[in-house]
Amino acid sequence: MRSRSVPHDTLSALIRIRKRDRFDQDTLDLDMAALWNTKRFSDIRLRYQRGQAGLIVNRNVAERR
Repeated sequence: MRSRSVPHDTLSALIRIRKRDRFDQDTLDLDMAALWNTKRFSDIRLRYQRGQAGLIVNRNVAERR
């Protein structure tokens, strides 16, 4: 996930799931809510892919103008 105006450190502080963490839908839902509640994004979508070691989750965000 990349953002133009929101610092990466800010996003990292909001998101609990890290690379190589075990998939946990509840934590993912909490992360999505935390991002949405910043009111900095007009859209947040998840994209799932199968990887060699498991599921890969990518977040796509659209920043508010």
